[in-house]
Amino acid sequence: MLKPKFRAILLLVFLFATTISFGQEKAPLKQFEYNISLNKLKTEAQAEQIKDAVSLLPGVKDCELILIEYNLHFECSNHDMTANQVMDKVKTVILQNGSEIVKIKRTEINE
Repeated sequence: MLKPKFRAILLLVFLFATTISFGQEKAPLKQFEYNISLNKLKTEAQAEQIKDAVSLLPGVKDCELILIEYNLHFECSNHDMTANQVMDKVKTVILQNGSEIVKIKRTEINE
């Protein structure tokens, strides 16, 4: 059996650890608009593949790719961005389709 002092210390450590893990605050929900400038877009089919793949990602809304402007546009919340690792997946889709990112601009949407 455990000694009473050791049990008390173990209980305090457990309570402290539990308090810390449940005391974490979540960031307030914010909606962001992303505009990603692209390079090496050669065909409309390439642009469609990128747009279709990004629009299927969980949390992505209003995705469009304007080929003549070389601009990918979509909206996503900060919670979806973190939980679903959206930006990592967007970068992967862009690179796998033979394009590259020039600039990423993020703007908060005030509702």
